Amino acid sequence: MVVSRPTITGIVDGLVRDGLVRRCADQTNRRNQPVAVTEPGLRLVRTIAPDHFRRLATVVERLPAADHALVGRAPTLLDAFSALLLEGLAAPRRGEP
Repeated sequence: MVVSRPTITGIVDGLVRDGLVRRCADQTNRRNQPVAVTEPGLRLVRTIAPDHFRRLATVVERLPAADHALVGRAPTLLDAFSALLLEGLAAPRRGEP
């Protein structure tokens, strides 16, 4: 997602506040707080997902046929892009150890 930890925390806080997800305890690492979707959250996903995917399909259909395969590869490409961005953030700056 390539956003800051505070941004993710704020998003999750809102989802918890709205009852769509809940934080779970991680018995092996107290700093880690896995998130699980709640029943209301699952109902919301089931409600909005069909229309969301229908809209995405409509947009993809408008692209040239040659780009359809690229759209299918987009999640993998975005994951690789994100990893490289994060790697760049972790790399020391020139002149730093």
